[in-house]
Amino acid sequence: TFLTDTRKVLDPIAPSRSTVYAYINLAETIKKNQESSNIDREILMPVARLLTTAIKQARTIKDLRSEAQAIGSLGNLYALTGQNIEARNLTQKALVIAENLPAPDLAYRLHWQLGKTLTANNPQEKDLETATSAYRQAINHLKLLRNDLNAIDADLQFSFRDSVEPVYREYVNLLLRNSKKISEEN
Repeated sequence: TFLTDTRKVLDPIAPSRSTVYAYINLAETIKKNQESSNIDREILMPVARLLTTAIKQARTIKDLRSEAQAIGSLGNLYALTGQNIEARNLTQKALVIAENLPAPDLAYRLHWQLGKTLTANNPQEKDLETATSAYRQAINHLKLLRNDLNAIDADLQFSFRDSVEPVYREYVNLLLRNSKKISEEN
């Protein structure tokens, strides 16, 4: 299969940032194909192994950014399969790493992912509060990125806006969901 053939090429290569991102990108591609159809856990197990390999290689080369990205991607995989506790734990581990890096692009996605996992499957009140905080942190990181985008061409700004719009929409929905405690700030 494609995955087996690709692993035969990647596995013998010495760990590097490029190979770590190759594993992550391969895993993300397979996940995206699964998201568009019904989730097949049999296919996602090898994806988890790809991401585990990426995490190990990132640790070997001491590349914190790619380690955080791989752990976050594995957390997203757990979320896709409805394993929200594991997804939350992995996302939080990735966030601990990402928050200590100059990586607002990665941090906003991880905070967003954490917020989504906290609001899945009948969350309790404390989960909703933590999710609100996670979304707020995601938006704070987006503000940092927006300042950097002012100097970039309009097409890229438009593309960025389309990709981050769901963060704002989900945050507003979460605030409205918790409407009995809406503060003036919210």
